[in-house]
Amino acid sequence: MSVPSRQELTGRLTSELSYTPAGAELIADKIESLQPRLREAFESWWETGELPAVEVEGYTVERLVREHSLNPLAALLTLDWLLREPRVAKATIERGHDRIGAPRRP
Repeated sequence: MSVPSRQELTGRLTSELSYTPAGAELIADKIESLQPRLREAFESWWETGELPAVEVEGYTVERLVREHSLNPLAALLTLDWLLREPRVAKATIERGHDRIGAPRRP
């Protein structure tokens, strides 16, 4: 596996994953600072598109994608957050997120 260049990262983030140029730069910063085992998982996913089998604090990429509607990249970054700040990250994930939609009609 090879480490993608910054230009390759930001280019693909904008063209394939619909990030804005500014958003792609922020995400590239996070990717570049991934913990080593998650960096390897990211590189594998980047090259193959297959969800990596890595677990942190009981969470996997597949679980975060399925249960929390994250894209694989966001799931990997969330696992990195779980490694860095397990208590805060886990509490936030368990609390969930708001879903906003059109009001239901009676």
